[in-house]
Amino acid sequence: MLIEFNLGNFWSFKEVQSLQMQAAKIRSKYPRVDDNNVAGIDGQLSLLKSKAIYGANGSGKSNLVRGMHSMLAIIQDSLKDEQVLSKKIAPFQLNEEAVSQPSFFQVSFLLNGHIFRYGFEAGKERIASEWLFGKPLNANGKAYRERYFFTREGMGIQANESQFKEGSRFARVDENNLPLYRENALFLTVLAAFNGPLSRSIARYLGENLVVVPAFSDPLLRDQSLSRMKEKGFRQKLTSLLKGVDPTIEKLEMVEPEYGGMPAGSETPTGNAKGKAGDVAIYRYQYSKEGKRGRLAPLLLSSQEAEGTKKLFYFSALIFDVLDKGKTAFID
Repeated sequence: MLIEFNLGNFWSFKEVQSLQMQAAKIRSKYPRVDDNNVAGIDGQLSLLKSKAIYGANGSGKSNLVRGMHSMLAIIQDSLKDEQVLSKKIAPFQLNEEAVSQPSFFQVSFLLNGHIFRYGFEAGKERIASEWLFGKPLNANGKAYRERYFFTREGMGIQANESQFKEGSRFARVDENNLPLYRENALFLTVLAAFNGPLSRSIARYLGENLVVVPAFSDPLLRDQSLSRMKEKGFRQKLTSLLKGVDPTIEKLEMVEPEYGGMPAGSETPTGNAKGKAGDVAIYRYQYSKEGKRGRLAPLLLSSQEAEGTKKLFYFSALIFDVLDKGKTAFID
């Protein structure tokens, strides 16, 4: 679970800014508010299940999401793509000193009963610093102190030999007195590639469980949800989700081209809208002027539904994946 994300000297952020998921130590008047929105981790740590960021246009909301996306891309690709730093690092441009300084990224998270804090500073050509700290969760009234696994300054690495053996052997140089890693590659990524158990689990967690959805992702999200409409279980869950915001919705069906752009046996949608393969028909009951319920009538998602209904449909595959697998989504 995500605890905190810190970002500095990146796009519109000059100073380090923090996105914190820790819940304040206050109780709601209504217990269900806390039960539904706060996850208790141990006696001292509770995390929010969701958080919304509001602000004026140009205040940096999208850049926070962009920062997480860049951090994850560098973790994933710094070993195989020597250009990833030049592609993803973008220092604050409105300060003479900041332009030449590295960008700062740090994430704190809960994994396998431990709280880890991992981060790095990077310019467009090299990693300036990198670190990994962690501690077990507090238990039975005992509070544990954070310990270091490794720290890096430039090409110099200090690894904790008693706690991080997978790192201590790679922190040395080879027979030619050369380091076993590049200046533009993260040490964590190198260790994960060589199957260091802790490094691999951390890199996998960050790569698979933190999901970033940039702005203007609707076409991709739509295609993901459409591709899952063939699954009966997905259609049932999606119908329940949409009924939560529109109780008049009865069922969903994929549009089949062999029936003139509508599902078999259906009537033409209101307004004679032309359906096409890759669309969805959403069914509601028609009513007579006396209020008597008649047959089910389809409306096409792409051309006849409200924008909010479309947006919820587009995000549905992502929402179910995140909730079912316990992931964290950053959505712009």
